[in-house]
Amino acid sequence: MKNSKWLLVAGLAIVLMTIGCQKTADQVDVAGTAANPLKLPIYAALYGMDPVPPPTILVGHVYVWDDFNNLYVKYALDVTQLDGSEFELFTCDLDVKMDSLNFPWTSGSAPVVTPGDFLFRSGVDGEPSAEGLKEYTFTIPDYGAWLTGSKAAAVAYCRLWQHRAEGNTVLHFGWTQDLNHPFKWGCGWWFPYEFEVPHDGEWHMNTAWGGHKMPNWDVWKFPGKNWALYIDYNLSATQYVGDLYAGNPKNDPASKVVGTVTVSDDVVAGVGNIYVKYTITKTDRAIFSGHTIVRGRLVDIPQVNGNPIPGQFDYHWGPFDPPEDEVTVTIPYKPAWGTNLFIGAHAEVGWFY
Repeated sequence: MKNSKWLLVAGLAIVLMTIGCQKTADQVDVAGTAANPLKLPIYAALYGMDPVPPPTILVGHVYVWDDFNNLYVKYALDVTQLDGSEFELFTCDLDVKMDSLNFPWTSGSAPVVTPGDFLFRSGVDGEPSAEGLKEYTFTIPDYGAWLTGSKAAAVAYCRLWQHRAEGNTVLHFGWTQDLNHPFKWGCGWWFPYEFEVPHDGEWHMNTAWGGHKMPNWDVWKFPGKNWALYIDYNLSATQYVGDLYAGNPKNDPASKVVGTVTVSDDVVAGVGNIYVKYTITKTDRAIFSGHTIVRGRLVDIPQVNGNPIPGQFDYHWGPFDPPEDEVTVTIPYKPAWGTNLFIGAHAEVGWFY
């Protein structure tokens, strides 16, 4: 039972609203706080060259955080150059969208991102506010008023003066780069950010499916367009332990793993049971309800256009109040299924805000 766990989570909500969530080892693109912001590198290259060179000179970092009300994006030239040169910010340009495909870009055979059309620009009309600038911070108030949801995509661009040791000065451009999310147009780069949101005292639910273990999550996927998964199990074999995915694992599947689904049996001479056990392993997740089915052929599991219909599965269980850490479903074996079985293991997994 989750009694004590969810009371603890509810009790911590007030504390979390004050200090914000801290990043952990398995979270890369998450909400940041002033003390623990999301940090990404800024790479620069000479401005005005044709063709445009890839930015390769590490000049600083962009730091991103929020405080439930405002979003902050700080450009900082905090990397010392080995050649003795000094960089300073000339202009900074920033845009934030709910979809990485909606940033301004030029059309044509080689479309590129156009920072001049970005929503946020430093100084007046994109001009610098001071000379010798090493840092610049955008403060975007009340982001909830113009962004819907909690996840966003951002592009951070800048122009920089490089004061070389020999005395001459040249102009560079710089992009904040997240190498996991290359932009599709030109040498622009976008990065994801998840806003910290105040706890609202509500349960938030995700559809979950048991399937093949990471990283080959899509080996056992129903043929339809959605991401629903199944487990292929051989009767009387060693039990199979698969992963339980809450949310579409197409993007960052490791973050969607909230537990395991273990399949075993005690069938002897055609008599016995199939056991499908759901186990939550991720902190602050819980099982509310679910549906389970076993068949001898994948096509015999109820589906439309290859997408399964959990509401038509044989075994419905839950809802649980309070939710559970572990649920085992016992299914009598039918010899007509044969020895190679297909299991649809569906669940509703939630977490508390």
